[in-house]
Amino acid sequence: MLAQGRRRLLFVGGTHPHIDLRLAGARRAVAESMAPASLEVVRVQVQTAKVGETVARTLLERPRSGLPDGILAGNDLLALGLLHGLIVAGVRVPEDLSLVGYDDIEFADFAIVPLTSIRHPSAALGASAVRILLGIEGEEDTRGRFDPQLVVRATSLPVGDGHA
Repeated sequence: MLAQGRRRLLFVGGTHPHIDLRLAGARRAVAESMAPASLEVVRVQVQTAKVGETVARTLLERPRSGLPDGILAGNDLLALGLLHGLIVAGVRVPEDLSLVGYDDIEFADFAIVPLTSIRHPSAALGASAVRILLGIEGEEDTRGRFDPQLVVRATSLPVGDGHA
């Protein structure tokens, strides 16, 4: 998002330690950004599509100039609820704002505007956990360190210079 010129970012997520790590990464990216950017944080109790839609309605109570131009959601369900609430209200995604989820659930690719998401290697994580529990060292013993993959879809495609 920062590379696309998004500067008013919003992180929406729960209070789980994994979500805290995602937020820390977003904060680090903003802090290391060469251009001035801000990161607002909205914490939610649960990360469901319904909660995402509620957060979207709350955001839309602001003047348009007060809306973020990029949203990072703690998971895809939350992002899909945000997406629905924003589109229903007439916000153009990605023209008005970019949206990124996390987990890359199957439905992310089937949304009315396919959702950009961060995919983590679930099978490799599970296999590593089993190896650790059984005391078996794998050929590629990463000890729980896996690189996520950004899966770019329509909710975060570059749209030109008019979005910042």
